[in-house]
Amino acid sequence: MMQALELTREAIVLGSAGLDVRGEMLGVDHRLPPRWRSLSFRVYWRGRSVAICIAGGTVQVALVEGEATEMRIAAATHKLTPGATLQVSV
Repeated sequence: MMQALELTREAIVLGSAGLDVRGEMLGVDHRLPPRWRSLSFRVYWRGRSVAICIAGGTVQVALVEGEATEMRIAAATHKLTPGATLQVSV
């Protein structure tokens, strides 16, 4: 049962949120189902903890822990800095 739950979470984050962890840059290009109002999750990537919230036409990202980095949101690249929250309209 736990394995099925983990696979479902992974499918939602990789599929609906469009999370891309391949390559040199973390990316999000969401495709939330129309009836979903929001999706929030955290990802630990290359020594960084990143909190992501997708709601309506906005993606909000916070670098909770780790060094500054760049992140791709939709087709644009943005700089994440520790302690700051980035809000992008998509």
